[in-house]
Amino acid sequence: NRKSMINQLTERFFKNTLYVRLSSDWIAVKHIETGKVFEDKPVLALRSDHKGKRVVAAIGAEAEHLTSDSGITIHNGFHHPRVCISEFDIAEATLRYFFKNAIGKNTFIRPVGILHPIDNFEGGLSQMEYRALTELAIASGARRTFIWVGRELKDIELATLTFPESEGILKTR
Repeated sequence: NRKSMINQLTERFFKNTLYVRLSSDWIAVKHIETGKVFEDKPVLALRSDHKGKRVVAAIGAEAEHLTSDSGITIHNGFHHPRVCISEFDIAEATLRYFFKNAIGKNTFIRPVGILHPIDNFEGGLSQMEYRALTELAIASGARRTFIWVGRELKDIELATLTFPESEGILKTR
């Protein structure tokens, strides 16, 4: 159909693919088409604005230096001993920031997001965690998502969206 053909052309000529290796203490986002990498700690410093709404004051290592400022609270949406996301809203704001920094501001094509959690959780990820990671990527701006648990993927695998399923677990949406 026409919509499918337009989507195929868009994906072929306007590729925008992000490979996100994430853990509770580090996130690295690689823009596959440009090779640009943006990485930092997944930490947000939040403060309340004049209306009482929480706004981002800083992200990453810079956020950790604001702990002494009054009214600043530090959050890590990925830090939890049993699950990969502890605070969805914080994780979303963090991932959205990482997406924007890896892609740049001059693109109108929403990216394909390949999320690769690298923390080891006893028993692996649950179905709920796969779903939460997928929803997180979509909420952060991805138009299509892949959740990969396995070895680090090679650039050619990422560029062609070819996953070595005998060497990991893949969930897609």
